[in-house]
Amino acid sequence: MEITGRGSDAAHAAGWGLLTAFLVVLGIVVGSRGLKDFDTALVPYAGATVFAAGALTRPGYLALIELAVALLVLQAIAINRLAGLDYPLWARARAPSRAPP
Repeated sequence: MEITGRGSDAAHAAGWGLLTAFLVVLGIVVGSRGLKDFDTALVPYAGATVFAAGALTRPGYLALIELAVALLVLQAIAINRLAGLDYPLWARARAPSRAPP
């Protein structure tokens, strides 16, 4: 797709994408007090968030990504509960009840 003219849809979407990505980066910098409290282990996640904020071109894509994230979280909870591990949901996994011998 070519970007033609000043008012083209592609240029408009690119501008909004860049603005959104900039606002996400600004939020990260301000929220981490000038990157003083920013954990370097979060760099890949921050980069992916900035990319996603700039790359999403339709609201439906955002809804689809949110649904995928929700399904992954539910899957992680289920796997940890089945493994008997506590998952940080303000509730401990129930210990299996044992019948007395």
